[in-house]
Amino acid sequence: MISQAFPEPAAQARAIGVWAGIGSVALPAGPLLGGMLVDGPGWRWVFLINVPVLLTAGAAAARLVPRDRPVRRRRLDVAGTLFGVSTLAAATYAVIELGRTGVSTVAVVATLVAGAAGTALMLVERGAAEPMPPLSCFRVPSFSIANAAAAAMNLGTLGLLFVLTLYLQRVQDRSALAAGIAMLPLFLPLALPPPRAVR
Repeated sequence: MISQAFPEPAAQARAIGVWAGIGSVALPAGPLLGGMLVDGPGWRWVFLINVPVLLTAGAAAARLVPRDRPVRRRRLDVAGTLFGVSTLAAATYAVIELGRTGVSTVAVVATLVAGAAGTALMLVERGAAEPMPPLSCFRVPSFSIANAAAAAMNLGTLGLLFVLTLYLQRVQDRSALAAGIAMLPLFLPLALPPPRAVR
């Protein structure tokens, strides 16, 4: 959407910098606001708070994002969707089971199912007329490198966030809000980058 709304490289770079900066605010804000909600009205509000945010973002996108190219209707890639969901579900179950029970028959079977479903996904998508993930994109180095970097950053950040929150609350016996405050020094520097870093 940014590349479509800002075709000039300089404007596009500025827009991506603003987008990244706003996205970075979520890292310190999430644990802090989440802690306030959990300690205040209750953990269910963590899910309800997203509704007005998503409605506002959807309305803003409908108004602000240009639609200068006609939208081409695509068919649902049923096989790709089923294999993709199976891969993610089996891999998630395997990780949870390995953490809970260690190496067990169920964990090994879930790992094998995830590997088989992931392999089937790649094979099916190669021959699909309209693949769910266009595999040709991964031949473009900038696309592959950017996605690999984003995956590593998200896996590390979100994994750390999950484990650190549990540690602060379960081991150190802090409240949800105190845990959110304790994580501010970790994530605030990401939300306040110097102008050169944004550029």
